[in-house]
Amino acid sequence: MSTAHKDLGATALRRWVLVVQARGAEGPASDALDDDSVLDRYGWREPRGRLLETLKGVEEIRRWLGVTPQEVQMDAEGEPQPSEGGWFEVRYSVRLVDFVNGGLWRFLPSPEGKIRHIEHRPDPLPAEWRKGIPPGKRLS
Repeated sequence: MSTAHKDLGATALRRWVLVVQARGAEGPASDALDDDSVLDRYGWREPRGRLLETLKGVEEIRRWLGVTPQEVQMDAEGEPQPSEGGWFEVRYSVRLVDFVNGGLWRFLPSPEGKIRHIEHRPDPLPAEWRKGIPPGKRLS
C-alpha cells in the first residue's frame, strides 16, 4: 500500500474523530464528509453485527452524531490499519463516567481524505452492564 493511501486513511480518520467529538457540528462535518458519504451502523445486541441502519450524506450522518450526549467521549485507539480493497480499520473507545466500551470503525477514504464509507461496529456490552447499570456504577 502506498504512503499516499496510508496518509489518506490517517487524514480521513482524524477528520472523522473531530466530527464525532463535535457531535456532527457543521464545520467538522463538511471537512470529514460529503454528499456521497455512507455510514453503516451495526448493533451490539444479538444477533451481534447485524446491520441496523444505513445513513447517507452529510445531513443524515450529522443528525445521528448529534444525538450523542455531550458526556460521552469517543476516540480512535491507535492508527488506522490497512485492510482489503483500500479500506482501513481502527478500534475506538466509548466512555461515559463508569461505562467503558469500544468497537471497530472500518472505513474507506475518498481521494480528498474524507469518509466515503464507514462501518460503526460496537463491541457487545460488557457483561456487567447487560442487565442495566451495575450496583455502584454511574452514567452521570
